[in-house]
Parts: sequence; structure tokens; C-alpha cells
Amino acid sequence: MKTFENLEAWQMAKKLTNQVYQAFRHCRDYGFRDQICRAAVSIPSNVAEGVERITPAEFKNFLGMAKGSAGEVRSQLILAEELGYISRGDFHQLLEQSVRVSQLLGGLIRSIHEGRTFQLGNRIRPPGKNRDATEEASLVQSDSGPIQLGKLPRLP
Repeated sequence: MKTFENLEAWQMAKKLTNQVYQAFRHCRDYGFRDQICRAAVSIPSNVAEGVERITPAEFKNFLGMAKGSAGEVRSQLILAEELGYISRGDFHQLLEQSVRVSQLLGGLIRSIHEGRTFQLGNRIRPPGKNRDATEEASLVQSDSGPIQLGKLPRLP
């Protein structure tokens, strides 16, 4: 069974969230700290909620919200570094992680948009069909590994 916990995008987003919480745990600008932490926790939460939805369109919508939150985290990281809230090393590490999460989310969104079949939970969902459908699993994940989502852009 494949669940949101098995998605690399969710795993990386959860890791980013934990790292953001750790990096800002001593930040005394409580409004800023709360905002960046809320944005970070929104990423894996939206991925999870999207997986649990019924249609591919709903899943894609929640992935879009997660990707938007990843952009919000990146913007706030830039400000945090400029304001001296985090070290340059933490900034670069978190920025790289947030870019990777955004790339993974973009890959999932493209896969749905291009009509690729993917497996989540007990269902095989054919993207583009606005219904909950169950079909044979011959077109999806094999025992040898996860579905390749396509090439991701290189990190800057």
C-alpha cells in the first residue's frame, strides 16, 4: 500500500519542516518565527491532505498549495538571512532543501497534468478523470521501485 508517508516529496517536506523548527527555535522575533514555521508545516500537511482526496484534480490542487508554501518558506529564509536570524550555513542548507522540495512537488504536478497514472492508497487513479476509479495496477509501480516522475531541474 502506498500512502503519503511513502512519497519522497512528503518525506523531504517533513524533513524541511523539522529543520526550520530547529533553526528558528531561538528566534526572538516571534511573529517571524511563527510565520515561517506555519509555512513550513503547511507543505507536508497539504501533500498529505491531497493524497487523501478523491480526484486527481483535488490532489493536484493541494500539491499546488504545498508548492506555494515552499516558495513562501524560501522567501522568508532570504529575509531571515538578511536580518541575521540564521547563519549563512543554515540559510544555504535550508534554501537548498526548500528548492528540492519545490522541484519534487513540481514533478508530481507535471505528472498529473500530463495524465500519467499513479498509485496511492488502495486505488489506481488515472489522472484527468474527475472520479474515483479503480483499475488494474499493470501500468504503475513494480516491485523494483517507485515510479520515475521525470527529470527535475538542477539546483542553482
